[in-house]
Amino acid sequence: FKQIDALKDAHKLATLMGELEAEGSVAPMFNFGVEQDDKDSSKQIAGIFQGGLSLPDRDYYIVDNPHFKEVRQQYVEHVTKMFTLAGDTPEQAAKEAAAVLEIETVLAKASTSRTDLRDPANRYHIYAVADFQKLTPDFDYSVYFKDVQVRPFETLNVATPDFFKGLSELIAKEPIDAWKSYFRWHAIHSAANNLPKAFFDENFAFFGKTLNGQKEPTPRWKRCTSGTDNALGEAVGQDWVKVNF
Repeated sequence: FKQIDALKDAHKLATLMGELEAEGSVAPMFNFGVEQDDKDSSKQIAGIFQGGLSLPDRDYYIVDNPHFKEVRQQYVEHVTKMFTLAGDTPEQAAKEAAAVLEIETVLAKASTSRTDLRDPANRYHIYAVADFQKLTPDFDYSVYFKDVQVRPFETLNVATPDFFKGLSELIAKEPIDAWKSYFRWHAIHSAANNLPKAFFDENFAFFGKTLNGQKEPTPRWKRCTSGTDNALGEAVGQDWVKVNF
């Protein structure tokens, strides 16, 4: 929260996101990593992909029917409650929740649909890093790549170019306080299962019950086991293979 609050200029979002992602705390806005080259399986390449949404799909933000309208209303109410639990006044929390929905709606509109993404050609666009930066002038990717501590590379797969154009335009016009709210929300949301019970319960009430129809949370011991397995599964698996084979 202190790092986010220190943000004074939207053009410094690259620094903030790079630092937070390198620390393993939160990485909103988009997804970046190493992937197999779809046209040359002997290569691993840098790849960047649309993201930044909290709801399951872009349709939740842009489809105009009673069901999705109700989900959006419930989502804003949920975000407001989470900001309140984090110490904001109800009035400030509501303002921040509205900013979060506004930013995520713009990102949803810029996102490629799931149907179009099923075609591999629609998610394979090799750019030189310099050309990608020209496509998105309002986010300094050279700073971001440096801060996430990735090895130097000259080209990358920009899976969804239109999304990054839209993101750049959004950065240019969205007020800095709205971006702070957006980052604060994603920090809270990403840590919700590990925060005190009030956060966990509110997070489950929306994402578990409302969205997924789950009647009650997974028992704590199962969540602990799953967390341990996710963190140590491969390492334990190697020792198990040594013992048994």
